[in-house]
Amino acid sequence: MLHIKEIIRDAPPVHQGETEMPGGYAVTPLSVFSDHQQESLAANATACWGLGESALEYIYNHVNAGDYTLEIGSGISTLVFGSKGSHHICITPSEREISVIRKYAAEKKISLLHHRFINELSEEALPKLLLNNPLDFILIDGKHAFPWPFIDWFYSVVHLRKNGILMVDDTHLLSGKILCDFMKKDPNWEFLEILDGRTEIFRKTTDDVRNVAWHMQPFLADHYNAMQRAKKKKASLAKKISVKLGMLMAAAGFKTR
Repeated sequence: MLHIKEIIRDAPPVHQGETEMPGGYAVTPLSVFSDHQQESLAANATACWGLGESALEYIYNHVNAGDYTLEIGSGISTLVFGSKGSHHICITPSEREISVIRKYAAEKKISLLHHRFINELSEEALPKLLLNNPLDFILIDGKHAFPWPFIDWFYSVVHLRKNGILMVDDTHLLSGKILCDFMKKDPNWEFLEILDGRTEIFRKTTDDVRNVAWHMQPFLADHYNAMQRAKKKKASLAKKISVKLGMLMAAAGFKTR
């Protein structure tokens, strides 16, 4: 088995162009990317966008042969799951990504015997996903545009067993950050650590994360309570101002009701 450092050093060009837009990309003023970066995407340049080394090592150290694992997105991580012999599902809309990964794995003798590739958009594949066994490990690293990380989360974690591990990549981006901020407050999840400054790890602490109402979720309840406190504070301030104004008017000889 190749060491993770070797795979990173000899990373296959899994990704091409703007992977979040399979239909093609054109330079736009809407993007925060520079013109040069956008031109590279529009030209369908190849690259290998993947997890950092620490995150890859975490997968290698916490996934065992025979585990049931799911990955939304594809890349070096797909090869690491393969090296551990887990029963792995990889969801990607790119047929090319699957082909590159299979070719690289064959050349490097990394077994994909227990891999199942689903060549579909995650928002189409996940809602109809049927599994015979609960998942031990999920990696969410697909489309980062809002609201896709939340869609991927909602339809995948229902399959994650209690005490199973969830890894969310690119949490430095706002969509991933909001998702993780929610989970850090939620009693259904235990935050474990952040790796490479952008990959966050959680443990699921309950069987059913959907058995909940909004007023029981700290992420929402805290916001609601803060709004209520602000409303009361505003009403109290208005009352104090009214009383003070009344006193001033009375002192000046104005009649008040």
